[in-house]
Amino acid sequence: MYIEIHQRFDSNQAWLRIAMNKNICIECSKSTKNPKFCSRSCAATHNNKKYPKRLTRTCKKCGSKNLRKYAKLCDSCNPSFVDWAEVSIGELSGRYSYQRSSRLRSLARRVYLDNFPHSCSNCGYDKIIHVCHIKAIKEFDLSVKVTEVNSPDNLVGLCPNCHWELDHGHLSL
Repeated sequence: MYIEIHQRFDSNQAWLRIAMNKNICIECSKSTKNPKFCSRSCAATHNNKKYPKRLTRTCKKCGSKNLRKYAKLCDSCNPSFVDWAEVSIGELSGRYSYQRSSRLRSLARRVYLDNFPHSCSNCGYDKIIHVCHIKAIKEFDLSVKVTEVNSPDNLVGLCPNCHWELDHGHLSL
């Protein structure tokens, strides 16, 4: 039936009108109760061909490609982007006066989890990992950059028990 109708009409609009009047699926040309598609699968296939997904994300301001997953602006166009390599601990404490070390610790977790395995470096436990600073944050001068405090050489992953032992002087690394 698809071949007969398609041979008579060359334009897609005409085929669509005929298919909708005869209750034929636009995608697979099966008869259907629905005016356009016989199933969700056919609807998805047809719509994905007609409106393909964007594979590369572009900045809305400058048009540069390959942004992060949910970003709408690139780092250079984003006014709230912070390059943590250039920020010192003193500047960080000015921005985050309440619990200034919490931001340092969250950045440390990001650095550690990108570079190291998710297990305790002392005992091998892998269910819960605390990212710890070998040299404590309070021992650094306020003019030191965040990247120096959170360098991979100063970070270690420990389970809660080993972390407690390190903090209380029972464990040395």
